[in-house]
Amino acid sequence: MANVSEREIKREARVCAQSLEMHHTLRDRYARRALVAESVLWGASIVFCATTFADDALYSGLGLSAERARLVLGITSVLALAASSALLLIDWKGASARHADAARRWTDVSRQFRRHGRDDGQWPEAARDELHEAYWDAASNSVEIPNRKFNSLKEAYLLKAEVSKRAGRHPGVPRFVLWMIVRFTGVRAAIREGLDFDREGGRDDDGGTRKTD
Repeated sequence: MANVSEREIKREARVCAQSLEMHHTLRDRYARRALVAESVLWGASIVFCATTFADDALYSGLGLSAERARLVLGITSVLALAASSALLLIDWKGASARHADAARRWTDVSRQFRRHGRDDGQWPEAARDELHEAYWDAASNSVEIPNRKFNSLKEAYLLKAEVSKRAGRHPGVPRFVLWMIVRFTGVRAAIREGLDFDREGGRDDDGGTRKTD
């Protein structure tokens, strides 16, 4: 008999899908930042090397003062060196690699959930302990999602999931239209919930103060 409840397994399956999407997003985001920063620095390095031994005629031809142009190049080269040092400290490449590793771990767990899942959306008791162990192994050995990014990443994941559901029910509708519908529906529901909360004085049916998360 499994010690893990069906409710807990459902929660872990939901968190697994969410974590996988978050790590994919951060992996790609940090990779793009690293690529853009390195490309800019490489381009600047090429310009600096090409103009190091440039004749004054080159600057004159561009309508620039040779002395002022060399001063600007000197200052920008120092800034480029400082930016290179900052990149080493920020380590966007390393962050991308760490989230890529986390994404691989969560992908393996997600694969196990799909393999054991039944058509009715449940998981057999015999597989719950295995799934529970795989879930906590991935959670314990994956880089954490930064707290300041968690809420925005979760919102993006839930929005994407809802748009995907509606796309399955209404194929052919442009995704930006579905995105707008989901946004509008969410705002309307939040306003209605807020109005109900105010009318009820912020109290639950049992007379206690209502908590909002």
